[in-house]
Amino acid sequence: MLYKAKSHLYFLLFLGSFLFFSCEKKEVTPDWADLSEEIQANQKEDDSVNTDLHVEPAKIKKAQPSPKPNGEEITFMYYNLRNYLTMRRGDTERTKPEKEVTALIQNIKRVHPDILAVCEIGIEEDLVDLKDRLAKAGVHFQHTYLTMGSDPTRRQAILSTFPIQPNKVPKYTYTMKDRKFEIKRGILDATINTPNGNFRFLGVHLKSKRPSKEYDHDLVRRNEALILRKHITSLLLAKPYKLLVYGDMNDTKNSPALRSIKGPYRGKLSIRPIDIEAPNGSRWTQYWSYQDIYSRFDFAMTSVQMTPHINHKNSSILEVPRNDPASDHRALIISIQ
Repeated sequence: MLYKAKSHLYFLLFLGSFLFFSCEKKEVTPDWADLSEEIQANQKEDDSVNTDLHVEPAKIKKAQPSPKPNGEEITFMYYNLRNYLTMRRGDTERTKPEKEVTALIQNIKRVHPDILAVCEIGIEEDLVDLKDRLAKAGVHFQHTYLTMGSDPTRRQAILSTFPIQPNKVPKYTYTMKDRKFEIKRGILDATINTPNGNFRFLGVHLKSKRPSKEYDHDLVRRNEALILRKHITSLLLAKPYKLLVYGDMNDTKNSPALRSIKGPYRGKLSIRPIDIEAPNGSRWTQYWSYQDIYSRFDFAMTSVQMTPHINHKNSSILEVPRNDPASDHRALIISIQ
């Protein structure tokens, strides 16, 4: 009995030592405040946007899957959820129809991403609802971040199995007809600490092609794209970040808006689109039923430092059934190594 007690004591001492020495301090990516003095001087007139909502991880009641080990590929999924929010539908204010939500959850479950970025989501309660429904389907996210622009209805969010560090974005504006405007859905800027390194994610949802009586939607979208490019340039001049820029651009790859975002063709400020397609070879990501048009509006783009981390072979556009009720968009699936 004495021998067994000593054996148990030695085992506990060994286990405690192992846990103590295996803990490492996480690398922290500098926030906007850490940019070079030159960049900060150029942005003096901009105020920081404080409309971001960081949803803290809820208490975990069930055992969650362990994070992926170092070296294993990480799956990033970007999805326009098509109004996962309360809005006028017909004659009443209603949430997203249950049939659409069910199909949406199943599409995400098929991919089972480690990081899920979304647009067209509503308030914090909508994000919590999405997170809870995914958890019931077996897709667990411990960390979430919800942000917004001047649009009070549609927001962007990111959900992750890895820690999220939100980054503040200056209050960028542009002028049309002697009036100042902000990018309507804002810029989601977050650093995610993964086993494969720290990656910075920039998400946008540019102005739609829905006609406006007051403003040219193409001009609005171009101005919003220029704001995104300004932010990208500021970051990459300060540090060679591993940037993944993604979003519903509501425009095609050679449009003025997309050319503005991509910037120079080569060099440290360049942002290049990830060339992907669905398993059946199709490349559209949005179907506009009103005009009966299939378009490639959703893009993921990388900085020079991020490009080597993308496994193009394992990246694709989500293939869905004809008349899929989940969304009018198909998701992007990006494999990060």
